[in-house]
Amino acid sequence: MADQSRPTIRDVAARAGVSYQTVSRVINSSG
Repeated sequence: MADQSRPTIRDVAARAGVSYQTVSRVINSSG
């Protein structure tokens, strides 16, 4: 993971084992 203060959507998705589109959709509450 990149040395950043905030993880990217792709980092979160990789940790959760889902696609980044899924994470984005959850964050934006559109589905």
